[in-house]
Amino acid sequence: MDTKFGPFQFGRDRYRHDPDRRRVIDSQILAALVGTIAILLPIVLYLGTKLGVCFYDSLSHFYYASFLGSVFVGALIFIGTFLMAYRGESPDEGTLARFTGIFAYGVALFPTNGAGCAMKRFAGRIFADLRIAESTGAIEVIRPENSDRFFELFKYAAVLHYASGALLFLFLAYYCFFVFTRIIREQQTRADGKTLTWHKWIRNSIYKICGTVIVLCMIALISNPLHTYFTGNEWPWWDQYNYTFWLETFILWAFGVSWITKGRFFRTLLRDDPEHIRH
Repeated sequence: MDTKFGPFQFGRDRYRHDPDRRRVIDSQILAALVGTIAILLPIVLYLGTKLGVCFYDSLSHFYYASFLGSVFVGALIFIGTFLMAYRGESPDEGTLARFTGIFAYGVALFPTNGAGCAMKRFAGRIFADLRIAESTGAIEVIRPENSDRFFELFKYAAVLHYASGALLFLFLAYYCFFVFTRIIREQQTRADGKTLTWHKWIRNSIYKICGTVIVLCMIALISNPLHTYFTGNEWPWWDQYNYTFWLETFILWAFGVSWITKGRFFRTLLRDDPEHIRH
């Protein structure tokens, strides 16, 4: 006798295969979900600063926050995993997505260096060498010669982080300008085969705006280290107003909006359904 309690089934015929059930994951829903997570991540981190967490200089420095560090890493790993699994609409697009996913992993797994916090006292996670005192059995921290070692996973971790971040942003911009704006003439043009449908025109406009935001923010991000390199002086107001945090936020928001658009706003807007094509 088979018994069933909600999703829990017992007996010989439990969990029988339903041939009519679709097993294909809706890529548009997942694309919109990834975009939503990208938009929400900076908002969650910012709200954390209102609850006493240090307002770090950049999104990446939230890696060292006690709880929000896990949120930061988890969100990037989720985004990276989706991109690794994303097949796209052609083999080359799937290959691009896998590279982008690898770069997202790099940003998450290789943390930036430095404390990134101007507060005189703050809680956070650090990298430290430990030892057990022979006399008391207590765990002691072996203080390094340079306190910055507390915020360095290994010698070249920050280099890998910055390289991964730069490549991630470049690939995201490339997607906005060249991948998402491709045209499927049978579905996305009018009778003349050249004029875009209204929904495709809007989507392409959103993609191009998002790509432009990403590129402009990247240029602004590198202006600070370039200024420091050539003049030897830092802009004091840069970290004071958390410019890196906000520029990275705008990049993530542009990325999020482009992928939500790719997901047709959870399949509710700007779709290429036949009834939306005007002849």
